[in-house]
Amino acid sequence: MCPSCDLTVIKHLVSVLNMRATPSRNKAARIKHPFEIWGAACKAMDDAETSDELTPLHRSCAYRDALALGLLALRPIRLKNLAQLTLSEQLRFDGSAMAVQLLWLRDQGQTASSFCAAHGR
Repeated sequence: MCPSCDLTVIKHLVSVLNMRATPSRNKAARIKHPFEIWGAACKAMDDAETSDELTPLHRSCAYRDALALGLLALRPIRLKNLAQLTLSEQLRFDGSAMAVQLLWLRDQGQTASSFCAAHGR
């Protein structure tokens, strides 16, 4: 295009078209409730525990991945904080529920956040 040409008409038409645009699919309908994701993650953890088709390493990886997905659905945290979670320190499982305690260092003091996630067995 010519740099010296007046582009106001084209800019106006682009803005009108952008205002008329509608999404091609309903993204809001695809969003799942965190408890629904947690339930699916619990089922995936149960499947990983009982699967005879997977090696022990693959079973533990599948369990870990499902647990991470479920925890992130219930309480979105930074991936660095997720990677620092330790069994029996921040994650405790008593058979029916998983107790999670998250600690962050903020302004020279610790801030704690804890929640209990029921395991759907």
